[in-house]
Amino acid sequence: MPTPRILPAIAALFLLVALAWLALSPTLAPPAPATAPATSFSAARAMRHVVVLAEAPRPLASDANAQARAYLVAQLRALGLDPQVQSATVQHNETDQLANVHVTLAVVHNVVVRKPGTTPGRPALLLATHYDSLATSAGAAHGGASTAALVETLRALQAAPALAQDLIVLFADAQAQHGMGAQGFVEQHPWAKQVGMVLKFDNAGNRGPLVLYDSAGADGAAIDGWAAHAPRARGSSLMRAVYPLMPHAVPVGPLANLRVPLLQFANVEGYTGPRGSGDTAERLDRAMLQHEGDTMLALARHFAGSGFQNGVAGQVYFTLPHVGVVHYSDSAVWPFTRLACLLLFGVACLGIQRSGVDAIALLKGVFGYALISAVMAAAAWVAWQMLPTHDGYEPLWQGISERDGWYQLACTAFCSAAFIAMQRRLQRRIGATAAALGALVCMALGLLVLSAWLPGASYALVWPMFAILSALGALYWRRVQAGGVWILLAGAAPAVFLLTPAIREAFCVMSLSRMNLPLLLLALLLGGAIMLLAAVARRYVVRTLALASLACMAVASSATPFRSALPEPNPLVYYKDQVTWRAYWLMHPKQLDAWTRQVFANASGPHVFTEVFGHGSHPLWYAPAPKTALAFPQIAVLKDDGEVHRHVEFTMHSQNRAPNIELWIERGKPVRTSVNGRLLTGHKSRNWALSLYGMQDQPLHFAIDMEGGSENFYVRVQEKIPGLPEQDLPPRPPSLKPVLTPLTGLTIASDTLLFR
Repeated sequence: MPTPRILPAIAALFLLVALAWLALSPTLAPPAPATAPATSFSAARAMRHVVVLAEAPRPLASDANAQARAYLVAQLRALGLDPQVQSATVQHNETDQLANVHVTLAVVHNVVVRKPGTTPGRPALLLATHYDSLATSAGAAHGGASTAALVETLRALQAAPALAQDLIVLFADAQAQHGMGAQGFVEQHPWAKQVGMVLKFDNAGNRGPLVLYDSAGADGAAIDGWAAHAPRARGSSLMRAVYPLMPHAVPVGPLANLRVPLLQFANVEGYTGPRGSGDTAERLDRAMLQHEGDTMLALARHFAGSGFQNGVAGQVYFTLPHVGVVHYSDSAVWPFTRLACLLLFGVACLGIQRSGVDAIALLKGVFGYALISAVMAAAAWVAWQMLPTHDGYEPLWQGISERDGWYQLACTAFCSAAFIAMQRRLQRRIGATAAALGALVCMALGLLVLSAWLPGASYALVWPMFAILSALGALYWRRVQAGGVWILLAGAAPAVFLLTPAIREAFCVMSLSRMNLPLLLLALLLGGAIMLLAAVARRYVVRTLALASLACMAVASSATPFRSALPEPNPLVYYKDQVTWRAYWLMHPKQLDAWTRQVFANASGPHVFTEVFGHGSHPLWYAPAPKTALAFPQIAVLKDDGEVHRHVEFTMHSQNRAPNIELWIERGKPVRTSVNGRLLTGHKSRNWALSLYGMQDQPLHFAIDMEGGSENFYVRVQEKIPGLPEQDLPPRPPSLKPVLTPLTGLTIASDTLLFR
């Protein structure tokens, strides 16, 4: 083990930090103005579309959804294109292990447009996004940004010569309902069979770079095209396995059923508030929009211009900062893994032979590294629970505050100090070589697990192991021992370059209270640099890191409370119930403000509303409300007979043309259900529920076969309409915070059928 003097030690640590800094992503290009050339993408031009689309929430089947669709069609026609609106009835069934069934039946309206190429007959490139939003969100980033970017991309393509292959653009509806708009395109549109490759765009955040979120079925040619032509390409097959764990993940969805190479791109940084309430045009990062549009335009020109081919799917890929994208086939994972394990065996033999490492010390090194990593993670979790940062942060989300980076730095510095301090104690007991080999054995075990179950993530271990094992083995060669610190620095460099970006991205996409994965990656990084840290880390390093952690935590703790600056959806519900023939104001338990205190002036607190929802319901704020012209669901029972299987039929239609109708059965187990002759379920269900979207006022004929003869059961029906009868509410003071998202709140017309 080299023992450098103080200045070389400081220089090595400085270079290690510099490597970590270089490993972080570069800043994004500034947004292009509206005066940018016609053939290039302009974030300023795209923002005009975002502002229009994000005026109000656009949930499936709502009036705002129809207005957004009409706006899209008008904009595409103004570009000289011929868009079509695909209307399709789509069904999605979910059944859990307890036979609880939820059926969603929706009429979706996709906007589809085709830009012909110069060589007809070849497979088309599909660019896909969605234009709807959650009912509680304006959807500026989630849906709005990608839709606006696609419109601006089509404008730029129209201003340039035609591409070689056809370009199909899908603005899908109903993304919030299991991606049923995309499902309708895949299952029912004739163009779906002509698609040869898919580029899907969506956003989970409102700032930061666009990343390659998923690469379902992508081959080496697809990854090559992305790496060579996407500006500031970002993404890795390791994070591809991490992104589905996000609290606000954006799945590939039904487009994967096309069975063609698919590249999904998404923004993952920035917090858009509870249920997307803060996803407004004002909070959308223009540089993020520019990066998304530049990527769309560049990849569309490449793949539709030079073509694509279907090769062998399954790629390991990662981005080397300031170098580019490296990728190779999954078939190379196990040869690399075996080589790394063989190299570890050889270095371990050298350690046993020349450094006097015995088996007991090696086992202590293995368990010591694992225990230190676990203690480090637990200590960070305890620090999160004890330190007063919660007012400035949402525990289950990330990215809301500009000071999130300070919290990440505080956590990283604190855990690094704890790791180095505990590792030094272990090294005094068993020796530095045994401690390093123990960490490498743990990493090798992790590599075997990843190679078997997550081969795309194996690169994060195999290349750092190659480097650190080569450096450790080189230390036994006397000719290079004089430069031992610099050899160890070179050995630690791959771990820094590969794991530092992964740690940062894992911090960004995982919540602040779910830091297991980022801290595991940090432990791997420190394990990859364990020999270098053993050589250069002194007490002042641990103390400096601890002080830096406290300073960063102090800055992070001063963050603005996370809800104070965000709009919120209106929490009120207007509920008109036919059983009691009354109307009510309802609200989930929360602290009343000056406005809601007027609505619930006579309520002492949230209570179980037994008269309407029964004894087992959750507490609610409730108060009498005036009856409005809102109509009850119009229902007529047609048939109720049968002994072995009770058969009931009834009709209903919504006089309110409700966008959403919820229907469920209580105290009964249906064995077969249908509506208008369409089979919904054909097996026994423990609990059964149905969500209908876009049925408007069409008559619905339900047929249900129930298990058992004459058991009593209920059919509950609720018509849900966005918004509230504002004329019956007290005026809300304009200065009252938070600001409410337009067209939120909910109006419900309810009825119950009792079958005896």
